[in-house]
This record gives sequence, structure tokens and C-alpha cells, in this order.
Amino acid sequence: MVMIGKTPTGAACLRILLSVVLLFPVLVLAQDATITGKVTDAAGNPLPGANVILELTNLGAATDANGNYHFTVPAKAVKGQKIRLTARFVGYRSKSEEFNLQAGAIGKDFSLPQDVLDLDAIVVTGVLAETPKTKMAFSAAQVSNEALKQVPASSPEAALYGKVPGVRVVRGTGQPGTAASIQLRAPTSINTSGRSGDPLYIVDGVVIDPSVSGSPLTDIPADDIENIEVVKGASGASVYGSRAANGVIRISTKRGNKLGLDQTKITVRNEFGKSAVAKTLDLNQHHNFKIATTSYTDSKGVAVTPGD
Repeated sequence: MVMIGKTPTGAACLRILLSVVLLFPVLVLAQDATITGKVTDAAGNPLPGANVILELTNLGAATDANGNYHFTVPAKAVKGQKIRLTARFVGYRSKSEEFNLQAGAIGKDFSLPQDVLDLDAIVVTGVLAETPKTKMAFSAAQVSNEALKQVPASSPEAALYGKVPGVRVVRGTGQPGTAASIQLRAPTSINTSGRSGDPLYIVDGVVIDPSVSGSPLTDIPADDIENIEVVKGASGASVYGSRAANGVIRISTKRGNKLGLDQTKITVRNEFGKSAVAKTLDLNQHHNFKIATTSYTDSKGVAVTPGD
């Protein structure tokens, strides 16, 4: 049997053409949006590892070694709405830009100024979740692993010297093994008889009350510290109770959970020094010799006359 197809009539062709025309805008609108750009500092140098994210979404990307980034927004999320694109990098002020999200390629470049005071730094504390420092209701500081590497310390209390404002470290005796007394801001009571004025210590999640167990700082090697977090004032009492009325010091030690499979990391630190006089001064030779007033013979048998 031979099947003979019918040739579409003019009306049928018109219906097909009309359907294609009506469907074309839908196909055009249902496209992904690709956002690309470059993140640099004020001098134009690329910032590798900077984070560029769409606010209120889980979309974003990190810059490569040349400071370039790109990511794709799915077509179902592209509705022509206004969005905010934010670029962040450690040590620099974050920048945001608002624009209408349209399908196709979108280019956005960012130039981040340096943040000298770290006001845009994201702080994670035991009292509050991730919060910019400018929006925190209490004073908190953190000594990162990078800061500890720049100036290696011999003890945990030495790691706080000059790194956290408002922290007073006092060592009452020079006896080896004696822990120093740490005060955050100032004493909270004029009468500390029978109890410690030190802050509450938390080492790897374990709460240590100095009034009961003493200070743990003498038992922790400085090379094993990953970071130190300091919550000043009585803000820590909202989580840890009245024991944290003098503040909280959280110490995190190094762990191997950041290493990949079958990886081993060994850190070796060696120090040596030399002590010497930087510069010697020429001494005055005027009074090295005395003028003889009488005649005599010295120990070498040389006759000395007055005036010699």
C-alpha cells in the first residue's frame, strides 16, 4: 500500500507560522544570564580568590589568578528583577552594584579599596553568627593564624601582646610556669577577693573557668594555636552565663581536618640571634699619661725627669 500525504493548505501554513512567531519570544526569554567581570584593587592589580555573590541567593563565584570571575544564573531565575551583586576580599572594603537581571551576557568590574581598620571584616563569635564588624553590638577581636605567623609567640598570652586593643596582660612574677593575668578593658569589680578577675577561657569548645581550674594558658604550646578570639566586656554572659562577665577568650588549636586525603603537613620554625656592640666609640686619650714632677727610674730602668 502506498501512502500519499496531503500538501498543507494556505491556512495550515499560516497557523504553523503564527505558532512559531508566538513561541519565539518565549524561547528568547528563557535564556540563562552569564555574569562576568574582574576584581582589582585601587592600583588595578588583580585580586585572586575574591568572592562575588548575588545577594539573597546561593549564586556566585571566586576570582581566578588574574582576578576574573564568571557564573551563570539559570533561566528560571531570570525575570528582569533588580538584584545586588557584591564583591568581597579579605583586607578590602566590599562593593555592591544594583542592576536589572536580563538574559545574556552581563559584565561587571569591581575596584576594591583597602580596608585599613577591617571594618567590613566578617566576624564569627560564640555570641553571634557571621556579622560585619560595623554591625556588631559588642566588641570582639580575633588574632588569626596569619598574625601569629608574622610574630611567633612563646606563649598564648604573648600572642595577645599588641594585637588586641583593650587587653591587658600582667605577669606578677618571673617564676617559670606561672600564668599571666589577663584583663579585658578594665577590672569589672573593685573587690576580687577569693575569685579571679580573668576572663572565661574556651579551648576547642571546652569551657575552663579560671576561678576553678586556673588559667589554661600555661598548658597550651603557642605553636599549636590556630586562632584566638576575644569577646570583651560582659557580652559573653548572654551565652555562657555569669562566668563570662569578665569577657571570653576562645582558643582554637590546629587540626588536620583542613588537609586533603593522604596529605601530611609539618611546620618547622627555627630562630637564632647574635648579640654584639653595634658601634664602638673612640675614647679620649688626653688623660692616659701623667706629667712627671720629680726624677725617678721606672720599672723598665728608664730614667724619668721632671716634665716628661
